[in-house]
Order: sequence, then C-alpha cells, then structure tokens
Amino acid sequence: FRQISRCGNLSGLTTRPSCIKYLSLNRFFTTNPDSHSPMTGVRANHTFDQQKLFQYLSANGIDGFENDTLCKIQQFSHGQSNPTFMIIGDNGKKFTVRKQPPGNLLPGAHAVDREYSVMTALRNTNVPIPTTRLFCNDKDIIGSPFFVYDFVEGQFFKDATLGSITSPKIRKEMYFHLLDSLAKIHAVDVDAVGLGGY
Repeated sequence: FRQISRCGNLSGLTTRPSCIKYLSLNRFFTTNPDSHSPMTGVRANHTFDQQKLFQYLSANGIDGFENDTLCKIQQFSHGQSNPTFMIIGDNGKKFTVRKQPPGNLLPGAHAVDREYSVMTALRNTNVPIPTTRLFCNDKDIIGSPFFVYDFVEGQFFKDATLGSITSPKIRKEMYFHLLDSLAKIHAVDVDAVGLGGY
C-alpha cells in the first residue's frame, strides 16, 4: 500500500490516475529514486508543540514516544490538502500524522475524521490499507483534529503518466495492481463494514 504516509484521502481512493500511489506497488519502486516524496522540516505555518504530541501518543498506547527528546518529526512537502507528517519514535518506528490545516475551514472540508473512519473500516477487508492507531479531536494537543496511522515505506509519482517508468513490463504490472486494488474496493460490502452512510 503506497500510502506514503501523506495523502491518506481514502474517501476518494483511486478515483484518478495519480492515486496509483495508494496501491501495493512497493516492489516496483526501488529502481526509481527520483520518485521519493521530499521531506522537510515542519513549515512555519504548521508548527505545533511536538513534545505535547509525543506525550499524548505515549499516554494513548503508542510505543516509542516515552523519551520525547529522541523522537523526530518531518513534514511531507507537497501533494496533500491536509498537512501530513512522518514521526519517528525513540525505538525507530515510523508513523504518520495527518491533521486539519490551521485557520477557518468550510463545513465538511478537510474531514480527517472521515478519512480515519474509512481507513479503519477497511482494515479488515482485502483493500490494502495501513493500520490506523488513533483519532484525536482535541485541538489542545496540536491545534486541530488529527489521526495517526502506520507509515508504509515506498514512493509516489507526481506524474500520473508514470513517465519515469520506462519498462513496459513494469508499467503493465503496476497498472494491473491498480485494477486489482480497484476491484477489491468495489468488492467491499459498505454496509457490512459500517460505511453505508458515505
């Protein structure tokens, strides 16, 4: 699952070619170093109390954040509507934090609670999905609602045509994986998994 720990907008999963990044394609990407998502420090307009976040995660059962001085955080630099971060615990384990952006938001916009609900509901299906860990609606922690899920190593492609993949064989396999994942999504009984209201 190429969640690259940044997009996570699974309410619109694989509805456009660029969403190939969500699929289980990791084994194809090792030969394409240019497709890695650039990481940056936390942007000035997205800063928050990192120690408070780490302490909250530790208090809510996520291992690796007891010694917050050894924990690290980076931000994905592009490609998402909701600010998304990779956090690394003192044990080296990586997670993703996806939060609402700061400022006044339109009703229903940047619904990270919806993303969390959909991802959590799909985790016991055949749809490739990272494990969600928690959702927090308390704005006092990092300034806006957020959720946490497992970071999955991989790459994503800004170019939806996959122009950097020149091997016909690899391109064919990638698109067959795309179709396979689409089929798995359409096979989900949305009522059975609790998503009938979406």
